[in-house]
This record gives sequence, C-alpha cells and structure tokens, in this order.
Amino acid sequence: MTPVETYRAGIKITDKETYSAAARDLRRWVIENDPYRPLYHFTGLESWINDPNGPIYHNGKYHLFYQYDPLVDGKRSKRCWGHAVSDNLVQWEDWPVALWPDTEYDKNGVYSGNTFIHKGMIHALYTGNVEGRKETYGMLAWSEDGGVTFKKKMVMDTRQRPNADSPVHWDAQIWKEGDIWCQLIGGTTEGKETGAAWLWKSRDLENWTLERNIAPTIKYNEYWELPYLLSLNERHVLMVGSGNPYWLGRYDSKAWWTRATTIRSIRTC
Repeated sequence: MTPVETYRAGIKITDKETYSAAARDLRRWVIENDPYRPLYHFTGLESWINDPNGPIYHNGKYHLFYQYDPLVDGKRSKRCWGHAVSDNLVQWEDWPVALWPDTEYDKNGVYSGNTFIHKGMIHALYTGNVEGRKETYGMLAWSEDGGVTFKKKMVMDTRQRPNADSPVHWDAQIWKEGDIWCQLIGGTTEGKETGAAWLWKSRDLENWTLERNIAPTIKYNEYWELPYLLSLNERHVLMVGSGNPYWLGRYDSKAWWTRATTIRSIRTC
C-alpha cells in the first residue's frame, strides 16, 4: 500500500508507535509530492483542520490538539481532535487521534475547548456538538496514559443553557481559583441582543453552576466565541472571537464572581 493508503487504513489505531510511523511516512510522501506544502507551520496530515485546541506542557513534552477532519472509510469524518507532540515546539510527532465524535453527546463533532492538568493527568473540557448551537454539551475528557488515549463524560447538559439563544457550552477557557474550577463560555444574551461571556463554576469538574455574564455592559455583536479573560499587571483583558476585539478593565476575582468590576471597552482591533 502507498503511505496514504496505509495511514487511512490505520486512522483509528491507538498504538502510538504504529500510528506515528504511518503518519511520518505520509508526511514524507506529502513533502516529496507537494512543493507548496508548508515546512515550518504545523499542518494536519491531510484533509481540513481548524482551531488548535488546548496546547499544553506535560511530563517534558508539548502537546498540541487541533480540530481535524480525517478521511474514514473514504468519507470526511465529523470533527475530532488530532494530536501532535514535541520536545521543542519545532519538530512534531503525530500521536493517535485523541478524541472522536463517538458518543450521543458529541456525535456531530468534537468542537473547541481547552486542556489543563489535574491529578497529574491531561484533562480537557470541550463542546460536544449534536445540532450546532441548538444542542451542545459540555464534555470532560481525561487521559490515564500520558495523552495517548482519552476517556470522556458529559458534564454539562444542553438543558442547562443560560437562555434559549445561548448553548450550555461553546468554546471555553478553564482556570482554577482556590479550590473552585471556572469556565468562561461563549454565547449570547436572551434574544441575541449582544454577545456574552458566561462564567460557570464547579468544585469537582462534573457539577457546574452558572454564575453570570461577566461583561453585561459591553454591547458588541450578537454572539461571542472563544472568550478569554487574562491578567495584565493590575488590569484584565477580555478577548472574544467575534471580530477579535479586546477590552481592558478590572475584575475582582476574590469576590466569588458576584462583585465583578465592569470591564469597559477601551480599544478594539
């Protein structure tokens, strides 16, 4: 078989050495046969890829997860998470596909999310797509073998959505405040009047409670994706994936998320 045929035949292999060898042969074949193939920018092995998700450093290696649509039985797969690993962020080794859309809660795609380390293991929280924004689920995944294979569990039901127009999970930033886990999730307000960044909290990563939209005074577009709240000296930066604006402000993280300082728009780009 050609390198392409060998790789496609073993696309669902979970043995790291076997998968990596087939992927390496395919990449060499592609480089030899496609003079326009990027050599320094990371690309998927074939087919279309989308957002990088959850890059993380664990046990001496950099892990990159990315939305990937490989060919399975001659057809383009629903969205899954591809996986590559590096010692230096320049040279990458392909590992088996990390997350397939193989449950009733993510059957139409493993969508965006993020990774974090918990109990010494790589964990992920991602959007399980069933019917676009009409039906999504918050999915918790974790690896007990260093990131080669993952187990998963639905932890946020579509019926928990903030309102009729905003899904329970759509992209997410994850962090921890003391012993409380936090997720900032994209969405909208009732009636799609303006985009929203919904804050959820949990003590155990499985039972999540909606806290609030952290930026109710910002009126910008009708839907926000990929919300990120980052500390910058004594201020915070809120960034969202809706034209890629950002706002500078202050946020009181010690007030149990109930007395957040208003984040005012200073500049967008």
